[in-house]
Amino acid sequence: REFVTNQIRPLEISEKATFRFLEAGVGVGAFAREILRMFENSKGRGFDTVHNAVEIATVVLPRDRMNVTVGEMTRIHEPSRSFDAVFVPGALCYLYSMTQVRMAVSEFARVLKEGGGMCLSMLPSEVSAKGSCSVGIPKSFWREEVTSEPYHLKLVALEEMSGWKLPHSLGRYSVCLRLDLPQVPL
Repeated sequence: REFVTNQIRPLEISEKATFRFLEAGVGVGAFAREILRMFENSKGRGFDTVHNAVEIATVVLPRDRMNVTVGEMTRIHEPSRSFDAVFVPGALCYLYSMTQVRMAVSEFARVLKEGGGMCLSMLPSEVSAKGSCSVGIPKSFWREEVTSEPYHLKLVALEEMSGWKLPHSLGRYSVCLRLDLPQVPL
């Protein structure tokens, strides 16, 4: 629970909030299960590339509140502007290149409602040890690149996870952002 709380804290989601979320890299459903417990008015969709994990998640998660499928971060089969929040707890770094990371983040921004929040965690920087990850993601990507087309994201928080005092988070960082679409003049 502490991992989930630490990751989403910067979004300041009210305990009574009604929202719809997407979890990319849902795995066996542990993160989604905590979100559903913490926010009784939330509903979600999740996907993962690992079939066996998705099968477990469909058993573990309540079907009336969470739908889980096999899918990929770079091609999300959901309508644009359909989620209040997007959570990516630890999956983004398994993509193979920054090109794929950019494609995935563009997809996350596409499915996010205006003003919606996005949190990603367990990210290795370009200078930290990657461990089991395939790509290090420069912090400058979140501070500079995602503010413009095609993302239009505003940085809410970028935090070193070592302060979370969880063994698996050492040397990693998390980031939360909000969709900030440009205003079209009338």
